[in-house]
Amino acid sequence: MKHSLLFMMVAVLIAAPVFLRGDVTVFSDTFGTSQEVSLNEADARERQAGEQAGLDYSVAPGEYDSALDGDQVRLDEEVGLLIENREATFVSVSPLEAFGVSGDGFRLRITLAPDLGTLRYAGDRWAQVHFGGANANSFVAEEGFGILIRADASREDGYQIYHNGEYVGSGSTRAAERYRFDIVVENGELAFTINGELQRPFEGDSPRYPVGEIQPGYVSFGAHNTTAAPLATGFSDFTLSSLGVTRGSVLILSSVSTHP
Repeated sequence: MKHSLLFMMVAVLIAAPVFLRGDVTVFSDTFGTSQEVSLNEADARERQAGEQAGLDYSVAPGEYDSALDGDQVRLDEEVGLLIENREATFVSVSPLEAFGVSGDGFRLRITLAPDLGTLRYAGDRWAQVHFGGANANSFVAEEGFGILIRADASREDGYQIYHNGEYVGSGSTRAAERYRFDIVVENGELAFTINGELQRPFEGDSPRYPVGEIQPGYVSFGAHNTTAAPLATGFSDFTLSSLGVTRGSVLILSSVSTHP
């Protein structure tokens, strides 16, 4: 008599939680609108998105005693926020929020157009982005981290970098009317691209710079002009994101087959 072995297959379901991590938009503003409006008009807030959407801006001639002719958001979406300044000085705008993030770090993206006037690629005109400051409308070389970029960024010092008031590096990139910055601070180090190209301005031709446990804090966009000619500087597509934030969990079901 033949005997057959009967194998009994048993399916065991195992449930395991998996945490989902990803970037979270803290605040963004395209500065784009269908009509010319003041920066802080209620309708202008429709441009904003993210967890902190709905913020007003501080516009600061301040101690620099400049004449700010227009903090408008213009019809030309390529320009976005257009600052016009008739004085030879510095002006700035800042969202009225000291941003803090959780997770592994943050990412800041902004497009700067240092010179939208009649003098194309004028080397004495520059725009800046500054973050990590304790106050709104910080100058590039004040507490925090700042980068200025000249209208002609192809010159040897086309852009310059400052950390807590100290000069820490400079570099150059291809001249353009607009410069798209993508700055990432992760695990205590900073790296950035300009118009998609990774920059290596730090000591030893390094793309990374140690900034420690810096937070975005107040973010400022500024413009500077050292001539008496009118200054027109554009800013567009600002986004601040948290990196590697835990956003919740899901149960993953898996099966294991066994037999006696």
